[in-house]
Amino acid sequence: MKHLLLVGFLFLGITSFSQTRKVINVDELTEVQLENLDEIVDKEGWVNIIFEGESSTRNFSNKEYILTVLMNCSDSSYVPKYLIEFTKHYRDGTYAYIDFVNSVTNKFTKTSFYIDRKDFGDPFSEFDKESFAVFHHALKSGKLLTISFYHMAMNPETGDDELSLNRSIDFKLANGELLDTPVDCNVFNQQESPVEEAVDDY
Repeated sequence: MKHLLLVGFLFLGITSFSQTRKVINVDELTEVQLENLDEIVDKEGWVNIIFEGESSTRNFSNKEYILTVLMNCSDSSYVPKYLIEFTKHYRDGTYAYIDFVNSVTNKFTKTSFYIDRKDFGDPFSEFDKESFAVFHHALKSGKLLTISFYHMAMNPETGDDELSLNRSIDFKLANGELLDTPVDCNVFNQQESPVEEAVDDY
């Protein structure tokens, strides 16, 4: 988990420009390169971040959110997971690199993953190897991922609590081959719940 936290921290205060690199070994970068990481990260899809020999697959294509997806677990006793963090461009930057949601402590009533508008439900909530393999293949070959989060909210017209869309987040899906990179899935096990203010006041 510490390599994810470090990489997130390294992006604080960095100016964003056009992006080119899809594999970045943090261990091999100079101090100057670390300070300008955001200038070389590919913004069209997946990026493999390597720190102390461990890989994580991340997606920086959304200006306000960073998605980390751990698909190909190096230890098969763990299941795939995901994490979404706020970027410094979310609102006034107060929530920069704080967790919005992860698959272990997801408190939304419903979460749906859409790949090129096809609904895959939430393949992370009740892991099934065969159905997840279908999702994995679609994610590798797709163009756009949309993750929609729903919670219960009162309908002012009826006074009843109903399922309501909290937000939908889009990510581009270039570099899909990186989703096959072996990763450590033994993370997010003791995460706190998402920042309630950011979730509720969207």
